[in-house]
Amino acid sequence: MLLSLGQACGTEFSSCREGEPCSGVATAAGGSGGTGGSVATGAGGDTGGNAAGGGGDTSTTVSSGGVAGEAGALGEAGAPSTSSSGGTSGIVPVPCDGTCEGATPECDETSDTCVECLDSNSHCEAPTPACDPGAHECVECVENGDCAEGVCDPATHQCVECLENENCDETSPFCDPDHFCAECLKTTDCTDPQASLCDAGSCSPCQSNADCAHLVGTTVCDTAAGECVECTIEEEAVCGGTSCNPATRACTTTELGSRDDCEPGAADSECVGNDASEPVRRCMPMEFAGELREQAYCLKRQVAGCERPYAVPVVAISISGAAEETYCGIDEQNVTCEAVRDLFQSRSCTGGEDTECGCPRDEDGICTSAGEGGVCRHVGTFDNRCTYQCGNLDQCVTGLICANQDPDFCQ
Repeated sequence: MLLSLGQACGTEFSSCREGEPCSGVATAAGGSGGTGGSVATGAGGDTGGNAAGGGGDTSTTVSSGGVAGEAGALGEAGAPSTSSSGGTSGIVPVPCDGTCEGATPECDETSDTCVECLDSNSHCEAPTPACDPGAHECVECVENGDCAEGVCDPATHQCVECLENENCDETSPFCDPDHFCAECLKTTDCTDPQASLCDAGSCSPCQSNADCAHLVGTTVCDTAAGECVECTIEEEAVCGGTSCNPATRACTTTELGSRDDCEPGAADSECVGNDASEPVRRCMPMEFAGELREQAYCLKRQVAGCERPYAVPVVAISISGAAEETYCGIDEQNVTCEAVRDLFQSRSCTGGEDTECGCPRDEDGICTSAGEGGVCRHVGTFDNRCTYQCGNLDQCVTGLICANQDPDFCQ
């Protein structure tokens, strides 16, 4: 409603309404939500104009030389009207103030904080492609399906090789505390004699007898080979009075110190006199006609004194590894130890068959295969007796001579 002007009283204005002074104050009533706030200006006591707050705009009343009117009313969904007395806010709050972006694009409304993710993997990328819904962080995994290989460790949210033994295969069946599949967790897990020690999750060669104690029958560590065996030359006592074959590292049935000159053996310890501080005999590899024989034989050391018929020097390393030296031997080109023993035992042969002499024999003295290095001849007063070729008298058993025959033989 427009204000009516009063009559001028000299240099002053008269009241615009009866009983009201002409004070020059411009007033404006707050408008209803309209379009745009118009500005009414009162000059020198003129009546100010109306100003209505438009739909969401700010209504402002200014009077030149007067006092601003009250703020217009708010529009239905707009920003507040402003005036000298202020208006009332109508803004609806935005979660996290609408500031979530970049590395933390999601708003956790429970804590009103910006986070990497909520419960979806959509904001997570390799190498942390999974969303941990509890921490709202991108991690390597939350479940096993998130891992290209192995399984997910729920404590660290990392993909690991295993959590339990069942995650491992038969080659490395044990899951160690660091979540790697291992051959072993303790030494008793290692059952291979060639790898009986558990070392950093792998079964490795033994280093001492303790590394073999859990194995049955092979409780001695051959430290040179790193293998658990039944016995060694140094650990022969485990055989209980019999020898340890150094080739097989197994106990034999042969009693210690029971083999004499030219008798077969498998270890130095089987030879008579080997238990002395300076052994009398050792077990030696031997040849026949230039070929190495499968069997070794006990021979006397030259330093202990040689006797007939062991007059041919044999230089070799013993079967148990004693250093090379000279032994009292036989003519290995033409004679075998079996042939020498047949002569000592006065073995008979039939029909002049040489192969019946110098043969390996069973417990009953029967040849188990054809003999070598012996001949069937008349010896002393007997026909068809086993003897052998000789080069001189010293190669024959005491009491016999080296006959001048073709070939020469002991008779």
